[in-house]
Amino acid sequence: MRAIPVEDIRSDEGQQPGAIELRRLDGEVKGIAFRCPCGCGYESWLPIKPDERGWQWNGNAETPTLTPSILQSGLPCKWHGYLTAGEFVSC
Repeated sequence: MRAIPVEDIRSDEGQQPGAIELRRLDGEVKGIAFRCPCGCGYESWLPIKPDERGWQWNGNAETPTLTPSILQSGLPCKWHGYLTAGEFVSC
């Protein structure tokens, strides 16, 4: 499923599965909010911390890649997969 960049994850556009919002502090991306790609509607947050424990981001806003994998541990689902080159891919 293609990641869909949106300005606000809580907007109507941000409600669709696979929506992502880059969240910035002082102009620098500090995390990515996303709507679960499985379609359950769950919103999650992934901190971007290049020098610490957290997700690593390739810096591309249109076709982002995050490492390591994403494990959606909240209810109602347990989606596990990757965001690679702008695509959510299930494990």
